[in-house]
Amino acid sequence: MPDGRRLLDYHTYIGLDRLLSCQVPGSMVPDERIFVVTHQLFELAFKQMIFDLSVVSATLAHLIDLGDAVQFHSLCTMADDRFWLPALTASGRLKYAAGTLLPALCGLLAASEGKDETFSSLEFGRFRPNLQPASGFQSAQFRLIQRALGKGGLLSVRLFPAQEYWKNYEAADDGGPVRVTDRVILRDDAPVADPEPDSPLAPAAELDRRAHQVLERLAEVEGRVANTAEDIPAISRNDLEAAVLEFHRILSGQRSLQERAGIKPPDATEKDRAAEAIFRSDMEGAVLTENERRASLLTARSGAFHLHNIAPQGNLALVLNRIVATDTALHGKQDGSFLSLHFRMVAERIRDLYGYAREAGEAEPPRGTGGGGVPYLGYVSRNLIPLFPALVAYQGQDE
Repeated sequence: MPDGRRLLDYHTYIGLDRLLSCQVPGSMVPDERIFVVTHQLFELAFKQMIFDLSVVSATLAHLIDLGDAVQFHSLCTMADDRFWLPALTASGRLKYAAGTLLPALCGLLAASEGKDETFSSLEFGRFRPNLQPASGFQSAQFRLIQRALGKGGLLSVRLFPAQEYWKNYEAADDGGPVRVTDRVILRDDAPVADPEPDSPLAPAAELDRRAHQVLERLAEVEGRVANTAEDIPAISRNDLEAAVLEFHRILSGQRSLQERAGIKPPDATEKDRAAEAIFRSDMEGAVLTENERRASLLTARSGAFHLHNIAPQGNLALVLNRIVATDTALHGKQDGSFLSLHFRMVAERIRDLYGYAREAGEAEPPRGTGGGGVPYLGYVSRNLIPLFPALVAYQGQDE
């Protein structure tokens, strides 16, 4: 103000009016509010993670563009430099968010396991019918995080059933399986999951590629481009066939449930054959592209080998280690990973709903909202995501 007073307050600074007006449940069931708030907290965490991925990515881009090879080498191998401070705190937040914050938020909706109950499956069953076709599969921000962590190839595979999306959003017949980043699923959020080059979100999407570029340049500066590291293991034909077989089992399992309920479509066999053919074709293309990419990363592999040997305590190594830890905390097969916790949380709630329906003599509830439900979530997290790890040329070089 002209008289020197400053009028900014906490409420205005953090936009509290707008933030607290975003909770609009679709029913009068009290437990729906924590369901809404928890998912909003997930999205806020994802938003911060995308920002932090962009900070790390921008730091790597600056390294790539450095013309001075001596300065580049020094920044890659030294531990104390203000250049790294933003990336250090950003990568620390990424690791914390993936390993601590997101799992803690899952606890608000998970089964109580003997503790005080925080969310009721019985109450969930009262408002859940209102959610169709909305689904956590529609989190575009999470798909961008997956892209940043090297899973772009998997996101190109048409895998996910989209009957509810086609019916509700497009007023169209079932168009078959789609990519999880397809507009028919993500709607107007599709550009978030796969940003254009001029988008503010593009740096986050480029993180994995830029990290490999830095490692490649490090190998070139060191003059150790050849014969200094083992080849990067390729995705095998057996991996591919196992993925196709498991996809077939999921389709068969879903049809068996429909048959028992008397709702199996007459053209189910033909549709499933077509879906399996689409999946196989897309998966073969994704595997071929990924294996070609890995074959092109031998110089980056060499750079990773040298980084682990000449500067394992340097800031570059520390940041990359945190990115790998973030990927593991989000997508790992261990019980405590975010996807494992989310899968278990959803499975428990669906199992409860089935139990309540049986006790009441009611028809079985739908197994999932628009995204295909528990079987697909478990299949992707157990079988497909491990085939596309983050920083594939960097991992496994610290023995």
